[in-house]
Amino acid sequence: MDKQDMKYFEQLLLKEKKSMQSTLDRMNENIENSQFVNSELSNYDNHPGDSGTETFDSEMYQNLKNNEIEQLEKIDAALVRIKKGTYGKCITCGKEIDRDRLEILPDAIDCIDCETDSLLLDQDEESRPVEEDLLDPRFYEDVYIGDEAWDAVASFNKTDKKKMGLDWYDNNMYE
Repeated sequence: MDKQDMKYFEQLLLKEKKSMQSTLDRMNENIENSQFVNSELSNYDNHPGDSGTETFDSEMYQNLKNNEIEQLEKIDAALVRIKKGTYGKCITCGKEIDRDRLEILPDAIDCIDCETDSLLLDQDEESRPVEEDLLDPRFYEDVYIGDEAWDAVASFNKTDKKKMGLDWYDNNMYE
């Protein structure tokens, strides 16, 4: 990557950083004046849903703030790579990161091939969810269909034959 491109991406990153810092500043300013803090003296007369909503809003705000902080850290790391002269090189394979990728994601650290490889899951036929070790195979295989499923569920609803009330109904309903 030539110096002109480095300067261009540095300006792009600085613009992005300024925008994110402005967002963080507004978030911090708004939290001081916000309704996230319960202003009631007692929760006695409040519906439990009100407290849940306040908790949800507070946690959502914190997650959004953490996301902005994380993005700022990535931008700062990209600016350091520009100063070192390693910006635009994949940290995994060392190849140049495509310019189009950097235009969209200026803080990218991997080329698209390495990023794709890191995101792919093991696609082996042997690789199955761990939950299947505990479940009856009929629950996740095509074998367990139609009447078999109904019979299995219905078998839990049958009563003892010695009881009189619903014996006939329970024992004959599913035939």
